[in-house]
This record gives sequence, C-alpha cells and structure tokens, in this order.
Amino acid sequence: GSSAVCRYASIYYFKAPTVNAVSAVGGVNITWDSIPGAQTYKIYRKYNGSSSWTLIKTVDAKTLTYMDKDAITGRNIDYTVRAFANGGSSTFVAKRCAYVATPILTSVSNAVNGVSVKWNEVKGATGYRVYQYSPSKGKYVQIASIKTTTYRKATKTKRKVEFQAKRSTDFGTPFYLFY
Repeated sequence: GSSAVCRYASIYYFKAPTVNAVSAVGGVNITWDSIPGAQTYKIYRKYNGSSSWTLIKTVDAKTLTYMDKDAITGRNIDYTVRAFANGGSSTFVAKRCAYVATPILTSVSNAVNGVSVKWNEVKGATGYRVYQYSPSKGKYVQIASIKTTTYRKATKTKRKVEFQAKRSTDFGTPFYLFY
C-alpha cells in the first residue's frame, strides 16, 4: 500500500476596513474601523490620475488613525487601509479626499478706521470665509465670504479684534486659521 499525505494551507481573509479621509490642519486625517484578527494595517495613497497605490505607513492593530502630512494640497487623493495577519489581507476599498491646506496668516495691520488681515493663497481653494470672535456668542461668527486673500474690517473702537480665515472649497470641509 501507498499512503497519501495531505497538507492544508490556512488562508486568512479579512473584510476591508471602512475608511474615512478628511482634510485637516496639516494634512489628511485617515481613520478606519478595527478588523478582528488583524495584526497590522497598511495605509496606501493614490493621487487622482495615477494607476498605482503607494504604501505610506504600516501600523499595529491598535492604531486606527493616521495623519498624512505629505499630502499635496489641491489634489484629489484616494486612500485605502488594508488589514494584515498571518499572510492574509483585506481588499482595497478606497475613500476619496480632496486636500486643501489651511491658510497661513501673513499680516495683520492697522488700516484707516479698522484692520487689514492677509493670508497666503491656498492651492485648490475656491474662496475664503472670514470669521470674527463674538464675545456675546462665545464663538467665531462668519463675517465674510471672499475670493481674495485680504480682508479689511472697519472698527469704531480700538479694542482687540480676533479673526479666523476659513478656506472654502467645492469639495471637502473647511478648516480654520486662528490669529
């Protein structure tokens, strides 16, 4: 008699994590849900028009967030996160994000009967929302929506004036610049 030897290979398959990618101050904040059994997660980026994914970070199973500080402003970016363990992995499921950097204040100066505020132009921004702090409301209130990088505010008193410049885009959530 002959005997047969059977060998089995274990194949692990994970569902793809649900990925969120949100334009944030300083980059794109990527979050995903925990996948039971995962040992590591690999985060990939692909710019609009590219056919290939680039691995940007590998993290342990306890980490469920990553800030992509190297994202290029003004570009649509696809992100995916894959779960890995024991040679198995999840599939690619992409989440698109349009990253627009936060404006950077370049000057605040006295102007005739008021103040002039300037910030840098942000690639990909279609306009800017300007906010002023309202002590009575305890929060910033939008006072202008403009397409330029300069805002002039008339004031009758010589009190401290606080502003925010908030980028406005056709895609994505605006963020703040405090000064």
